[in-house]
Amino acid sequence: MITDSLERAEDYYHVHAAFERAFAFLRQDALAELPTADCTLPDTGYDAAKDIEFFRDEPKSWTTVQAGSFIVFFPEVAHAPLVSDGEIHKAVLKIAVE
Repeated sequence: MITDSLERAEDYYHVHAAFERAFAFLRQDALAELPTADCTLPDTGYDAAKDIEFFRDEPKSWTTVQAGSFIVFFPEVAHAPLVSDGEIHKAVLKIAVE
């Protein structure tokens, strides 16, 4: 596990080839201006304790993540966790963006 500030991000560029570009994205001032997800049919209200909200909207697409791979969802991007036709093994990492 790595815990550090964005000011020291360059210390970790060597960990993965994409880290420099990813940290540059996180440093953008315009993150709040990114478009929000297309979900418009809430099924539940936001649960702050669990940091989750459910919607009834039908998915527009599916992404298959192969074993040994990862996917990153930003807070404003709707996704369907625990959807699978097989056994799921995962780790969820939440990174504060504010």
